[in-house]
Amino acid sequence: MMSKFMPIIAAIMLTVCACGIEAEVATAFNDDCESFVIKRIDDAQTRIDVAIFSFTRHNISRALVRAGKRGVKLTLKYDKTQAEGENMKEVIAFLGKNGVTCEAVSYKNDMTKMHHKFIVIDDKRVITGSYNFTSQASESNAENVLCIESREVAEAYSREFDAIKSDKKEKKK
Repeated sequence: MMSKFMPIIAAIMLTVCACGIEAEVATAFNDDCESFVIKRIDDAQTRIDVAIFSFTRHNISRALVRAGKRGVKLTLKYDKTQAEGENMKEVIAFLGKNGVTCEAVSYKNDMTKMHHKFIVIDDKRVITGSYNFTSQASESNAENVLCIESREVAEAYSREFDAIKSDKKEKKK
């Protein structure tokens, strides 16, 4: 379904060099975000770590399951408050039944939400941006997603992923 916004289709490949870190960058906007994310999940070979605030898109959950069936190690961390909705419960249950380690994150301290939206793939690729894996984001919102090919950037995001800990840990598998 097309969003009410005029679709902006961009596939920009360039090499950036900042602070001595070289990276290849690709971007997508609006309607292209979901297919952009799925293509990179489909290309994964060894490991995918997902930190996502909200997740209701079945196409992306199916792509993660396909990756798991190829032997890719999968871990998902998500905001527990978002998982109270039926659509997200369904996606998390599907992922868990198909071997994806899913961890609900909730905080009691100064941070109230696990609001991240990033994926680390194969310790060398990071996908990040405003895009939540939801129908609202895919069909109605102005969204963006960025893929950065850099081991150094992936390492920084992996450290953040490892640091995401719930005050109350709940694992589903």
